[in-house]
Amino acid sequence: MNPQSNLLSLGQLLGSLPFRAGLSDLMYAILIDTLIYFATIWAIVYISHKYDAMHIRKPVISGYTILSLFFVSTIKFALLSLAFIGITYLLSNLL
Repeated sequence: MNPQSNLLSLGQLLGSLPFRAGLSDLMYAILIDTLIYFATIWAIVYISHKYDAMHIRKPVISGYTILSLFFVSTIKFALLSLAFIGITYLLSNLL
C-alpha cells in the first residue's frame, strides 16, 4: 500500500468529518485560539505586576512571565499537535 495514497487534502479531510466544518470554521477556531492565547499572556503580565508588592524585583517578574509564556506556548503546541495527529489517525482508519 502506498503511504502517499492515504494522505488526504484539506478538502477531503473536512468532507469526511462527521460534522460540517468549512475553512471559515477553521479560521474562526484559529481566531478564538489566538484570543485565548493573548488573554493568557495578558493575565500572566497583569497578575505578575499586580502582586509586585511582594518586593520581588521586576527583572525576576519579567523572567517568570517569559518562562510562563514559553511553557504555555510549548504545552499548547504539543497538545494541538497530538490532537491533530490523533484526529488524522482516526480518520485514516475510518476511510
